[in-house]
Amino acid sequence: MPAGLAALTSFAYYLRVIAAHELDIDPQELRIGIQPIAAPGTNTYTGRIFVADSLENGAGYAPYIGTKDLFNKVLERLLGYGAERFTMEQHASICDTSCPDCLRSYDNRQVHALLDWRLALDISELAAGQSLDTSRWFERINILTSPVLETLKDDGATLDTFGEIQAIVLPTTKKVALLGHPLWTVHPDYYNSAQAAAVFEAIDKISRLGASNPSDLVSMWDLWTLARHPHRTIEWLNK
Repeated sequence: MPAGLAALTSFAYYLRVIAAHELDIDPQELRIGIQPIAAPGTNTYTGRIFVADSLENGAGYAPYIGTKDLFNKVLERLLGYGAERFTMEQHASICDTSCPDCLRSYDNRQVHALLDWRLALDISELAAGQSLDTSRWFERINILTSPVLETLKDDGATLDTFGEIQAIVLPTTKKVALLGHPLWTVHPDYYNSAQAAAVFEAIDKISRLGASNPSDLVSMWDLWTLARHPHRTIEWLNK
């Protein structure tokens, strides 16, 4: 999951901001980090977010945040106040990933490249046990695919749909780049049902075009990678 670290980092700093607001303290009084751990049932790694007081003998803010009642309030604010603030037109229209008005601050400048308010909201929903709202990403497909389609327009690149998933198709190489949600794995062993159905349909279409080894011509990509590194998708399609 290419966006995994960015998602955890974005959520961690979002959690710090909301928890600080709830306690009426400066966010810098809380220190956050991510501890790498093995993902249960897989051969991959994930991360465990921790919150600690910035001072060694601090006021005990972190343990207090971990109490059930306060943490439930923090979760409510993550999904209420934050979601409303981030998605309002005056913010969403000018903030593509993160800015000083949402997640960025001077003390987290080393991770600005990872911060993304959409990923922060995605993880907030999952942390609260809610269903993931995929529209935050899928409604941006036309914008995110435009650099790729424009670059490869002379080769006939088009945006097509396979099952529930849209994809960039390049006729000259017969390649299909399926575009999934950033929190969907790109590893074939862990596809969800929508991904598996889309891959099957794309391989079937490529096969009928007479391509040899059609399974090698279909690849799963995520919209976070497309947004940050469109050249990678372009290079793979055109190879």
